[in-house]
Amino acid sequence: MKISVWVLAVFAALSLDATAIAPVATAAQQASEHDVFAFVRALDDAGARHVWPGFNPSEWPIALFDGQQTVLIRHPSPPPEFAPMPGRSGVLAMSGRHPAVVWNSTKDIGGVRTATVIATPDQEVESTMLASIEEVFHVFWLGRHTNFRPNEMARYAYPVKDSRNLQSILTEDEALARALEAEDAQEAAGWAAAAIRIRRERLPQLSDDDRAFETGLEMMEGTANYVARMAVGQNGKPTAERLRVERQPDQIRWRFYDTGAAICFLLDRFQPDWKARIDGEIELTTTDLLEAAVARMNVQPAAFSAAEAARFEDGAASGIAALSERQRSAREDLLGRGAPRIDRSDGRLTLEAEGVRIVLQGADVGTEGETFRISMP
Repeated sequence: MKISVWVLAVFAALSLDATAIAPVATAAQQASEHDVFAFVRALDDAGARHVWPGFNPSEWPIALFDGQQTVLIRHPSPPPEFAPMPGRSGVLAMSGRHPAVVWNSTKDIGGVRTATVIATPDQEVESTMLASIEEVFHVFWLGRHTNFRPNEMARYAYPVKDSRNLQSILTEDEALARALEAEDAQEAAGWAAAAIRIRRERLPQLSDDDRAFETGLEMMEGTANYVARMAVGQNGKPTAERLRVERQPDQIRWRFYDTGAAICFLLDRFQPDWKARIDGEIELTTTDLLEAAVARMNVQPAAFSAAEAARFEDGAASGIAALSERQRSAREDLLGRGAPRIDRSDGRLTLEAEGVRIVLQGADVGTEGETFRISMP
């Protein structure tokens, strides 16, 4: 069985043992030249195992789908559908995509939590390298931290059309970006203090579930993204750029990946022992640590100009308007295609599609226009 050169590149980079940080520009340049192993060599000094105390990417199982087969690496009890790959110690493979490898995530494979990564050739090498380290770190992190796991259903109830909250989010993002970019420590602390103040004023408007959702994402996804970016040689500047990327309001989940990573980068500057603190005090958050560190510096929060504040307000308004229009258009298209409809207006749950009408009332489900009936226990 053959294994793609591309997947081997990811495998090699995850198995590295070096300690220094490689220049990310070199890696990106080599990747753009399609010299995958040159990219791996550029990562030889990434020091991924040292970006978090006790974390070594080569110690954790990972499954990668390369478009033709699923490759399983370092798994302690591989399921029978995987066969050893000749000449590749610790590497197994199966034809096709394993059912657990749906997207970049962590899944149970053979009774063991395993990082899963989509590693098809159309993916950029650096992007998939980041995903690989991020998901392997999740396996490591979830074994140590049982709290701060975001409730994904809260995403659908999050107030994405709250203009005041969105305006504050855009303002906070820019404050964090400026803190990351500032060369002077006092200036960086001033912008970090501004971000914290904006957040403390914003959070009381949210429900407990919304606040827990934000915190859970920053603690689990923010730390993982920070570790992955550090492992490929990034500093905080690319994260600052990501904070300024325009997103639709309903893409709020991804925003906290970057705010969480930004806080981690700032803690490297203001609270060097923060990782040990997070591992040792499981109820502590990165925001708590940053707030305390900045307070010790006794700086005044930086302030935005009136013109900048107006820009954030306009950004929130235009984002919400665009989302509303997109939702309206999608609804009209859905109804125009005779898509399924749900009606609860008469106290019953009625689902109607393609001439079939299903009514749920009490313990029974019946239909009008068709001759079948479903009884629920």
